[in-house]
Amino acid sequence: MDITPGSIRGFAISDKKIAIANVNGNFYAIEDRCPHQNQPLSQGMLFGNTIMCLFHGAQFDVSTGRSLTTVSKDGIKTLPVRVEGEDILVDV
Repeated sequence: MDITPGSIRGFAISDKKIAIANVNGNFYAIEDRCPHQNQPLSQGMLFGNTIMCLFHGAQFDVSTGRSLTTVSKDGIKTLPVRVEGEDILVDV
């Protein structure tokens, strides 16, 4: 696992773009797309469970997908994650 605590990283899996966030050793996977203008959330800043889109400031809870600002009323899609040894598995 090369996603350190407090960081987020984008990946392409099959035809989907996802981002995996490490919040204090807990991993969360989200669709790597801000619903405001389709910018990659993996380029944003992670503060605890909150990811902030670097482009327009929209904020989302990576554990629930809920929107936390009025910039985007739409939430983001979350995906099930499990860790097996050194592997992070995402159900896409």
